[in-house]
Amino acid sequence: MHSRIFNKSLMKKTERPQLSPDTLRPAKNFEQLMLYGSMLPIAICAVFLTQIGKAHSLKIEKILFQGKSDYQNVMVFQSSTYGKVLVLDGVIQLTERDECAYQEMIIHLPLCPIPNPKKVLVIGGGDGGVLREVASHSSVEQIDICEIDKMVVDVSKQFFPRVAIGYEDPRVTLHVGDGVAFSKAVPAGTYDAIIVDSSDPIV
Repeated sequence: MHSRIFNKSLMKKTERPQLSPDTLRPAKNFEQLMLYGSMLPIAICAVFLTQIGKAHSLKIEKILFQGKSDYQNVMVFQSSTYGKVLVLDGVIQLTERDECAYQEMIIHLPLCPIPNPKKVLVIGGGDGGVLREVASHSSVEQIDICEIDKMVVDVSKQFFPRVAIGYEDPRVTLHVGDGVAFSKAVPAGTYDAIIVDSSDPIV
């Protein structure tokens, strides 16, 4: 599950209390997160929703990219321990250090039980990591990806080339658009597997 971004207040080292839920102040919007990011050095705390009560803090070394597409705010920053980090609308999508664990599980578990899968559709997954893993299956002949936000694709190719390498496979065709509309437009049974790699829903 993706991680939520929180700010740990900047104080003198001797004034900082022990990390607890009371010391974490959520970034209410992307602009506030950008303000936090401009006050380097800073600790960004991501609370993993699968482990309630635990927090993981990432120190921003440098903000590499920030922009706003037609759909969301996009940011890439260099962390001190997890490499480059991709953030969409204030939610961590991947880090260089551990992205493989997510990509491998979301692809190999559903594909391995299918005898010789040939056609695979990926909805979302603009960073390209899922494509990289699908491409490792030699039986696959066609890989279509439908990603709504072209900025995510371009940013991933620029800052996460080891993840976005999946786009270089000749079996891959990128379709920029709504994944739901795309899947409804193709005949039933076109694909042996449909993988949905989307952001957390906004609730």
